[in-house]
Amino acid sequence: DYGSLYLRIKSLAEKNSYNLLETLAKRISDLVLEEPLVERTIVKVEKTKAQAGGESFSSQVEIERSRGDMA
Repeated sequence: DYGSLYLRIKSLAEKNSYNLLETLAKRISDLVLEEPLVERTIVKVEKTKAQAGGESFSSQVEIERSRGDMA
């Protein structure tokens, strides 16, 4: 059920703080791979208004994982 999965991902992102996009992407992929019918996932996370040294920029990460990666 995509709606339920969306709400779980939204809750995960909103209720926790992440210093690295990679950490958030991994946690999302962990959550998705808990679904019994999911064998593989690709997660892309983008932060569009990052700030560093007075400059604004965007940053993104994409990870691909499979059920076998969780062992």
